[in-house]
Amino acid sequence: MQTIEISIVIPLYNNRKYVEKTIESIQQQTLVCWHCFIIDDGSTDGGRQIVEDKIQDDLRFSLFKREEYSSHKGANVCRNLGLSFLKSAYVMFVDADDYLSNNCLQNRLAYIKEYGGFDLYIFKTAFIDTEERIRGEFKVLDQDIQRLIVNLVKHKIPWHTMSGVWRVGFLKAIGGWNEQYERLQDVELNLRALLNNPKIKYAHLSIDSFYRYDNLTIEKQKAARMGFCRLTKDYYKQFLSSAILNKHNKSKVNSEFQKLIERQLVHYLYNETEKDPKWESLYLDTLCALEVSKSDIESVNKIFDKFQL
Repeated sequence: MQTIEISIVIPLYNNRKYVEKTIESIQQQTLVCWHCFIIDDGSTDGGRQIVEDKIQDDLRFSLFKREEYSSHKGANVCRNLGLSFLKSAYVMFVDADDYLSNNCLQNRLAYIKEYGGFDLYIFKTAFIDTEERIRGEFKVLDQDIQRLIVNLVKHKIPWHTMSGVWRVGFLKAIGGWNEQYERLQDVELNLRALLNNPKIKYAHLSIDSFYRYDNLTIEKQKAARMGFCRLTKDYYKQFLSSAILNKHNKSKVNSEFQKLIERQLVHYLYNETEKDPKWESLYLDTLCALEVSKSDIESVNKIFDKFQL
């Protein structure tokens, strides 16, 4: 029996429209030896049944119900469960509406074997529209860790969740996925990874994975707003005190976090359609983390008190 060297983890929640193609793209891989863990997060649209039908005779897949292992919901909860199940040295994460080229796993594993010793390997991912036309690709314009951090804080995303193949030992050592984040999940993970000064290898191969871009729903926009505040609250002081960043880039990070938190307030006041007490509370906590003056925090609190939609 061959040793499984790479695994795929897929969180599933109500992706009936696309999940069949996602599964087929993995079944059609030219690499024979792999395992795919699908964690259903309580789908209600029939997506789980589609998966069950597609994989019923394929022992390379395992399907789990998240609620049998955790009372907490969310894609990151599912990803961490998959991470806890797998036995391989490397793992990649695929969403249930994206897909891979047929030679994706074979080419990635061959590259990893040729260039061993890295914590994270980055491959090329394209983003496609609803008709599956390629509209562009994720690009790493600067490989310097300090500038990667600055760009991630700016929300300039260099690679997609699917782009990376993680060394499992490294990913587990930094704590896996943060289950408090509903959005900006990969941004948070990548920032935390960069704080640990990982060894990263960028593969100059052909595009091998495809991200299905779609407009954000109102709920996802709200979750993103929470995510931006959490990122600022969780990482502002960490980066300013980190030995990873020099003085110049600490100043840039400081400036970008300040701009980020200002934009979130303006967007909320001028674009939100209903009051969001949970976000308002988090925003005030974030201002405290940024060491904003008490008088300014009180002023923002008064704005929230008077703010009626």
